[in-house]
Amino acid sequence: MNRVLIIVTLLVFNNCKSQEEDYSELRFIYSEFVEALKSKDDGILIDFCYMLAPVESTFEFMRKNKLCYRGIPCKMDKDGIAITAIGDRIFSNLIRMRNELVDDGLLDDLVHIDSTNYKWETNIINKIPINGTEMPVILKSGNTIISYRLGEMILINNKWSLFTLPKTSYSIEGK
Repeated sequence: MNRVLIIVTLLVFNNCKSQEEDYSELRFIYSEFVEALKSKDDGILIDFCYMLAPVESTFEFMRKNKLCYRGIPCKMDKDGIAITAIGDRIFSNLIRMRNELVDDGLLDDLVHIDSTNYKWETNIINKIPINGTEMPVILKSGNTIISYRLGEMILINNKWSLFTLPKTSYSIEGK
């Protein structure tokens, strides 16, 4: 009986850990986004950007199923653009956004306000339904509500990935 309980506990723990590592939950991504922005270590923000970018297994899934979305992976393959270029460009935009938050005195108290009423769009590409959303991430710093367009998040092969670049700026609600 104890062995069964241990095995079930390990399975649940491993499932939770793999959920986090593959960024399959948007709420987790958006919370990690805030933590990465607030980190004093640029390496943490860079790692987040690369985790947000489509990975090789996403590219392989798309190639296998003849999917091309916003030039990924077809145009990148054709032009010889490395997959790492996506993470580099995401980082470039997010570092500018983080600097703006610092300049406006909003970074230290920044938190993600969970919005579970996501609006999904489903596109059918080569008979495969692809779900995505480009809803703004709602953040709060003190009494200031911030709306930010992280980009178009697409769920492919059970992994959320960013398929458009994040904005370099944000808007303050009510202004």
